[in-house]
Amino acid sequence: MIALEVRDIVTKYGNAVILNNINIKIEKGKITSLLGSNGSGKTTLIKTIQCLVKPTKGSIFFNGKDITKMQAYQINRLGILSSPEGRKIFPKMTVDENLRTGLFSKNLKEETVRRKIDEMFNIFPILKKRNKQLGGTLSGGEQGMLAFARALIGDPQIMILDEPSLGIQPNITKFLFEKIKQINKERGITILLSEQNAKQTLKITDYCYLLQKGEIVDEGTADKIAKNSFIKRAYFGNE
Repeated sequence: MIALEVRDIVTKYGNAVILNNINIKIEKGKITSLLGSNGSGKTTLIKTIQCLVKPTKGSIFFNGKDITKMQAYQINRLGILSSPEGRKIFPKMTVDENLRTGLFSKNLKEETVRRKIDEMFNIFPILKKRNKQLGGTLSGGEQGMLAFARALIGDPQIMILDEPSLGIQPNITKFLFEKIKQINKERGITILLSEQNAKQTLKITDYCYLLQKGEIVDEGTADKIAKNSFIKRAYFGNE
């Protein structure tokens, strides 16, 4: 079953074409990845899906419903939640307060909110230790965990992760990718992962799209994409 489909999307900034005739399908309960170097159009595609940027052409469907003309807050309420590039946590709010922002659109009792926060602490124990600490004082890896948890706490139908490894040391990156796989397997959450880190991404993805200069140049399973000459040259140092 297809959870989200992007059809013939063209997105421009001014007269510059950033995305050109993009078509992707995200299968329900699977991890779908967008691989590409900086400037390939991955983040613009994510912003287009979230209706933060409006496409010039094309359509986006969620569970068969056209959501192209919706507003960003409506996309959020549908259950398409994200951990954005650069994490964008609230630096002057505590860990606890940051997590609560992931529930802002839900009318929940305090006991339910507390239970959901405790669930996030079970997944990321370090956040429990940092509970009353301001977000801006956390390490990069801890901020990455917080951004992940803030998206997860809202019970997403589709969880979008934009460059979760950016600026994070390798051991924390490996830990985050293990959590992505765990959440997908245990909770069945559909995940769209946008990354430059091909090695880690291809270890966990079910299906992958390779973007270059705003166009999809290849797609397929992890095994297929790993054999792509660009991927082999750029990420694995061989032909």
